[in-house]
Amino acid sequence: MTGLAVAAGLLLAAILVYVWERKARQTPLRRETERVLLMDGPQGASRVRRYRLLQLAMPAVLAAGAVAAAVLAFLEPPAPEVQWLTRPAYGQGSHTVALDVRDGEASYRVDAKVREQLPGAEEQAEWLAEVYDRMLPVLLGRNAAFDELKSNLTVPELFENARVRLQSQAPDLISSFGEVYREAADPEGSEAILVITLTYGEAELNRGLRVKVIGFSPEEIPFAERWEEAFAAAESDRAGEDVDLPEDVGGRELVYTYPRDPAFLRAAGAAVLLALALAAAARHIRSDREEKRQAALDAGYPRIISRLTIYVRAGLSLPAAWARVAGREEDAVPGDDAGAEMRVTARQLEAGASFAGAMEEFAGRVRHPAYRRLAALLAGAEQHGGEDILRRMEHEAFQAGEEERSRSVRRGKETETRLMLPLGLMLFVVLMVLIVPLFGGL
Repeated sequence: MTGLAVAAGLLLAAILVYVWERKARQTPLRRETERVLLMDGPQGASRVRRYRLLQLAMPAVLAAGAVAAAVLAFLEPPAPEVQWLTRPAYGQGSHTVALDVRDGEASYRVDAKVREQLPGAEEQAEWLAEVYDRMLPVLLGRNAAFDELKSNLTVPELFENARVRLQSQAPDLISSFGEVYREAADPEGSEAILVITLTYGEAELNRGLRVKVIGFSPEEIPFAERWEEAFAAAESDRAGEDVDLPEDVGGRELVYTYPRDPAFLRAAGAAVLLALALAAAARHIRSDREEKRQAALDAGYPRIISRLTIYVRAGLSLPAAWARVAGREEDAVPGDDAGAEMRVTARQLEAGASFAGAMEEFAGRVRHPAYRRLAALLAGAEQHGGEDILRRMEHEAFQAGEEERSRSVRRGKETETRLMLPLGLMLFVVLMVLIVPLFGGL
């Protein structure tokens, strides 16, 4: 049944991956990417075919895995019959064995808990003595030695399947749970006796352990406690009007001030954080706007240079062609920064400004490499009477188209990369479908 479940899961995963890939191919960006690749001729068509085959590879592999899992499920040999279970050796603890039981009509899953094999009384006593020696480093905890106790002991309830019990004969220094009370001990150390009892089955081991608890030295007492003692001594005389604060604690001179108002500090901190957050938000907004503006300029440049080339080829002068491409104010499109700046330049030319100066100002306002290159090309042709201006503009239009095609291919590749994440998640689910039943049957 496990093999059939794996086969069904793989087949379902294959269907889901295939449907997902089919839907992904219908997205506008995917269709645009394939169209651009097909424009590159045989090489682009070959890349499209390879990518489509790659899309079918994952569903095909999953479907093949489903068929293989189903075949293996039918070819799986019957489980061998079990007549007895082996008991764990002494000291290894109990373990549980999963068994399938059939009564001729139905099948059941049962868990047989097999306890470890018990040795004789003498062997148990020897084993408890060995457990006691191995337990002492664990009992010591973070302390360096039992005659230098400065922190609590680590008392386990069970150690290597033996039950541990601790009894203290000096509960004011150390409790039966291993808690050390240093404040009740002398700085030089106070001794105590611990009785450790280990039991396993019917065997029992009792051992006495002498320990020494090291009290706090004056340097180890927290400053707050020492200051409270000194202040209590100064404040005990209630006849005077004023209370003298302790001048020194532990030989160090003390200086007192009233604490600063936390409300002012919180308000100042909140103001600083708010200013930083606003600055970061404003910077992010500016960066996002600039990225969108640059993307719009990139997208509009091939259209502008192509239309300029058409008008110049038709016989219009550069200023007239520029005015035609800029268009009218009432035809303005929101977000068309290049068109808006071109209309500003057209108005400057109508007012009598020089063509070269207007182009220079246009390049400064747009702040884009392609438009600066276009402005320099047109200004040079107007000033020096470039005879090959049409050829250079056609070359510039061709270069702009190639750059737009490269950007489309790059965006398509970025989309492919982003689509790998859901594909990886689907593959992870498939692996879980394969692995979990295998380990679940162990």
